Amino acid sequence: MQKILFVTDAMRLNTGSIDFAMYIAKMTQSKLVGVFLDNLRYKDRPQIKQFQGTVYVESIVSDEEQTEEQKETIKSNINVFREYCAQNDVAGLVHLDKGNPIEEALAESRFADLVIVDPGVSFTTGKEIVPTKFVHELLRGSECPVMVAPERFDQIDEIIFAYDGSSSSVFAIKQFTYLFPQFAVKQISLLHVKEDKSEVPDERDKMSEWLKVHYPAIVHRLVSGEAGEALFKTFWGQSNKLIVMGAYGRNKLFRFFEHSTADKLLKAVDTPVFISHL
Repeated sequence: MQKILFVTDAMRLNTGSIDFAMYIAKMTQSKLVGVFLDNLRYKDRPQIKQFQGTVYVESIVSDEEQTEEQKETIKSNINVFREYCAQNDVAGLVHLDKGNPIEEALAESRFADLVIVDPGVSFTTGKEIVPTKFVHELLRGSECPVMVAPERFDQIDEIIFAYDGSSSSVFAIKQFTYLFPQFAVKQISLLHVKEDKSEVPDERDKMSEWLKVHYPAIVHRLVSGEAGEALFKTFWGQSNKLIVMGAYGRNKLFRFFEHSTADKLLKAVDTPVFISHL
C-alpha cells in the first residue's frame, strides 16, 4: 500500500482520528493525503439577475463568501495535520477540495489504496448519529476500502475477521491481508457469524486453509443470532481490536449499520472497522 486518504471536514478536525491515521500510515510506510472537504454546497446564496430583459435567480458560490474566521480555521486545521505528519515522520500531502463533500471524497477514493474517516464527519447543521449520512454514503460509494477510525486510539492487538460465508466477507479478508501484511504478527481471529442454527458450511474449512497460508496462527470463534446484536455483544467493553467486514450494505452482515446497533458499536467499543466492496 502506498497512498492513504484521511478524509475530514475542513472546518472540524478530530485529532483522535488523526492519531489513528498516523499509526496506519507510519506502520505501512504509506503517503498520507489529508483530504480537507470545504463544503461550498451550504454557502450557496441566491442572487437576482437579469438577461435580455428576463429576470432570473442564480446561486453564486465564491471563496469570498467565507469569513476570515472560517479561512483561518481551515488554515489552522491544515497546519495541525502537517505538524502531525512531521512529528510522526509520515510523508504527508494536503488536498483542499471545495464543492459537494461526498462527490469530492468519492472522486478522491478512485485514486487511493485506502480511505480513513472519522465516523462522526458531518456536513449538516444539526446533530447526527454515528455513523453520519456522509459516512454512510462514503462506505457505499468508495472505490477503495474504507477504514472507519475510532474516536480514541491506543494500539491494535487483535484482528477480527467477521465471516458469514459470503463472497463479500471473503473478499474483505483478502483485501485486508494484501494491504496490511504488517498485521500478520498480531492475534488473528476468524469470527463466524451465524443467524440461524444450520451447520457451519464447508467453506469455513477452505477459509481457514487460506488464512493459514498468510498467518501463523488463527483463533476460531462462533457467534449466533442477528448479526448486529451478536457483534455488539461480542465487542462490548473491549478495545485494541480491528474488525474486518465485507461489502457495506450488500449482504446480511451489514444491516446493523442501518440501525442503532452501529451507533452503539462505534461509540461504545471504539474499534476501527475495515470495510471493502466486492
